[in-house]
Amino acid sequence: MGTAAAEIPFRRASACGSNWAMAERFGKVLPYRSGWRLDLRPYGYLYTDQGLRFESEAHAAGVLASIRREIANGAAASDIVRRLLPKDGKQDRVKVHLARWLEAQAAREAAGELSPEYLRNLQRACRPTGHFGPLLDRSIHSLTYGVLEDWLFGLTVKGKTKRNAAGDFHAFLSWLRRRGELSDVPDFPTVPVDEYLPTIISLEDQDRVIARIPAERRGAFLAARLGLRPSEVRALNMEDYREGCLVVAHGMKGPSSYHPRRGTKSRRFRFVEVDRELADWIAEYRRDAIGAAPLFVNPTGRRSEGRWLGSALRQEWSRAARSLGIRARMYEGTKHSSASAAARRGVRLEVIQQALGHADARSTARYARLAPMASVTVLRPECNLSAQEIASSKRLEMLGELVGRAGIEPATSAV
Repeated sequence: MGTAAAEIPFRRASACGSNWAMAERFGKVLPYRSGWRLDLRPYGYLYTDQGLRFESEAHAAGVLASIRREIANGAAASDIVRRLLPKDGKQDRVKVHLARWLEAQAAREAAGELSPEYLRNLQRACRPTGHFGPLLDRSIHSLTYGVLEDWLFGLTVKGKTKRNAAGDFHAFLSWLRRRGELSDVPDFPTVPVDEYLPTIISLEDQDRVIARIPAERRGAFLAARLGLRPSEVRALNMEDYREGCLVVAHGMKGPSSYHPRRGTKSRRFRFVEVDRELADWIAEYRRDAIGAAPLFVNPTGRRSEGRWLGSALRQEWSRAARSLGIRARMYEGTKHSSASAAARRGVRLEVIQQALGHADARSTARYARLAPMASVTVLRPECNLSAQEIASSKRLEMLGELVGRAGIEPATSAV
């Protein structure tokens, strides 16, 4: 029994030279335990000839010769191997392909295309106890709508988590199809999820919360109310502040200070003009910082450079909001509330989209629906309140009663 791959001569027929050259390099006959196998990577190993184990090296070499002949005649190697491999073989199990997919996603994370947190979520889902666990030992060729429906609705998690799991698994199967290892992706069940309704606060309440935060810690929140994501606020350096503008080109790809600083969520940069209060804060509290030093620091942070952690930002906001009896998380109380107020004032959605750095207009459209006056402005313009009346949070609470009364005067200024 030899240890080297068998040499397999065969006649070159009439196929073109490039196909023959490629065919000659494909596959090897290798010894395997007391018999032989075909190494057909990256598509797997073949141990049998139509269910019968290879009787000899010559038997295995003959099968490989026929495979090479088909390749030389123009057939795709992936299609040939898929036809020959048993459909329920170990090489076709979901867990085998998931391991390769995770390697590809890890490479994308290293290149900055994925966040470390997203990669960790995928790795957890691929564990035997993770969301994909019930599918790991199935063949990728056995995945039907029914199998996927049973899997999804067997998960004891909330609807949004189910939908995310379905999206990730669909991405995995689409990757296999693009690589030619799966002929098509089965239909996926629809997972209904109620739309999340953020808590929106008035700009007056927003200012009250920020004013309650100690002055030396306030800068990050003054930037957040200008429409920056918390990850973008944390990633800003002194060199990103130029002549009254913030150059928003990076985001922290994880909640901790050791996570990488990479491109923004939309992979685009934008300029954000600062207001007077933020400009004064930078002049007073960061006048000695230069270059790559963080623009906003946590004075009580443990890291030497002082860059804010995601959790520390949220906790600081929550302490100030609770002390005023205001229930709104930081993301909602700053970015969401500022954008909703802009929509209520009549600012065009494409302008808001640019200010927020949204790549998809659908992300911005929700602010039009969150604006309390949107339906009245469009459907009953004669009932519009004046800008001064809208500014009063008490008036907003009484909006339904006011609109229902007779004799409301038309607005004297644009909303």
